[in-house]
Amino acid sequence: MEQLVDVRSDTKSPRDSLERVRALQPLIARHAAEAEERGAIAPPVFDALRDAGLFRITVARRTGGEGASMRTFVETVAEIAKTCPGTAWAYGLLTGTTGMVASLPEKQRKLLFKRGDELSCFVGLKGGVAIRSGEGYLVTGQWPYASGSLHADWAWCGVIVRDERGEQVDSGQVFLDLSRDEVDIIMDWNVAGMSASGSNRVKAEDHFVPAALFISDKELMNMA
Repeated sequence: MEQLVDVRSDTKSPRDSLERVRALQPLIARHAAEAEERGAIAPPVFDALRDAGLFRITVARRTGGEGASMRTFVETVAEIAKTCPGTAWAYGLLTGTTGMVASLPEKQRKLLFKRGDELSCFVGLKGGVAIRSGEGYLVTGQWPYASGSLHADWAWCGVIVRDERGEQVDSGQVFLDLSRDEVDIIMDWNVAGMSASGSNRVKAEDHFVPAALFISDKELMNMA
């Protein structure tokens, strides 16, 4: 078992995320080739980033995060990229998206953070169709370039809402539960030097999404 520098702290400040990453750089370097081969962040590195609280730096303080500034976030991603660009890309997308998700209204947060440490990836492309079904929507589609999806619990993806005649009645975003059988990750990302970003394609087939986990574009704009 690898010996790691203890970068955990009960009194973290957003700025010390850079110091936490620097303490992990030897570990990240040792596993850079493995990450490239796996097409994902290497497990020891992922665990260390999580244990150091680094996936939570963009989460607002009011919801239990560190509330890091955009500058601190970007500098933290850049620090990881000095050693493993693909790992940095996946980390950046997961951390940025999860921070946004943690700022959604409580009705969504309760569904998306049942453990408290869930991660979300994001593809804004309207690559899917949502059709109303009971208390939610059946969603089918494909979303390429879902960076970090292999480490995510949820994929936040764009959809067009159509009625029973196939006509568009709305558009927005849905959260796909990546643990469900109706949702797959198609491993089609093989870019040299950036394989660890895991920017694969998410595919869903008649995946039921509760109404609370559909956010219309209009509603999203009002949240901004």
